[in-house]
Amino acid sequence: MPLNKGQREAVEAPFKPTLVIAGAGTGKTTVLIERILRYIDEGIEPSRILAITFTNKSRDEISHRIRKRSPVESFPRIYTFHAFFIEYLERI
Repeated sequence: MPLNKGQREAVEAPFKPTLVIAGAGTGKTTVLIERILRYIDEGIEPSRILAITFTNKSRDEISHRIRKRSPVESFPRIYTFHAFFIEYLERI
């Protein structure tokens, strides 16, 4: 499914932390996946990519679709907010 104008702008935005705010069913997960794949295609080491999402379902979908489209050896860190902060708190 092709990206719409707003989605394409989010995917092609400069390489820096990016916040995507949009309603349910608007393609946020697709944008995040395409942006991660763009980073990998541009030579960013996948293990240096961090993606945080709200739900386990979204996290699983992102992981599945990236593995399906990009056979990389290392893999981006993809967390829910809860899992990310649990891991962070366990380290301090």
